[in-house]
Amino acid sequence: MASEIGYKTILISSKYFTVEKWEIKDLCDLISLDVFLLICIVNGMGELLYEDGSITLTMGSSIMIPANMGKYQIKGNIEAIVSYVNKY
Repeated sequence: MASEIGYKTILISSKYFTVEKWEIKDLCDLISLDVFLLICIVNGMGELLYEDGSITLTMGSSIMIPANMGKYQIKGNIEAIVSYVNKY
């Protein structure tokens, strides 16, 4: 059974953008926002699972999640820095 993000900490937020730290353990169900996400893996490893396939996530890798991606999952034990533009 999938869970939500284990820990989500807002590192900085302004009128224009937000940067968060995500800590994911095991399997996490997610859905894309109305804006794209930039995810940078800072520790651990895992896998991004989506409708058309999967992508391996390792420390130091970065990935862009498009706004229209819909549902996806992150599996593994991962710490990530996640950035996105705020709608203003």
